Amino acid sequence: MKNRIALIIILIMLFATASAYGQEKFKPGSEPDGFRGIKWGTDIKKIKEVKGLEFNGVQKNIDIYKIKRDDLMIGDAQLSNLGYGFWQGGFMKVDIVVHDIKNYEKLKKVVFDTFGEAKKTKLDDGTDRYAWEGEKSTMFLSTFDKIGLMIIMSKDIQREAEQYIKQKATQGADKGF
Repeated sequence: MKNRIALIIILIMLFATASAYGQEKFKPGSEPDGFRGIKWGTDIKKIKEVKGLEFNGVQKNIDIYKIKRDDLMIGDAQLSNLGYGFWQGGFMKVDIVVHDIKNYEKLKKVVFDTFGEAKKTKLDDGTDRYAWEGEKSTMFLSTFDKIGLMIIMSKDIQREAEQYIKQKATQGADKGF
């Protein structure tokens, strides 16, 4: 199950860097600048003291944490997991997972009501994807094989991370194998 969730997260992260085809704008005034009161770029040290973060793994150079006693509900949707992603110590993204279609549909309703509806894109691997893009954030909502996943991500920090990774790859290529 963890491998399947990791695969879905990696696929969506790849799509996050792709073109904006199929992405909708957020409903006016609804674009997130973080999640649950934590703004994009907030230093992890500030959050650890207040929220009680627990390390939960690494995903593509992004440290993933859980918040102790986090509310695993959004609207009426029961969440299976909430992962807070930090790149170089700054809050970059949140991964929201549900493990059944009933809760995915509840989550989708809250998301559409809050951020506006988006057009469904059917990807080659069978994944249904909805996407929103704004000035500060990109958001994806997907379902694949009864697992629902939502990612909300800082566009600025995502660009910084991509530039950093490209720079490191170039430096590594310059040094050879």
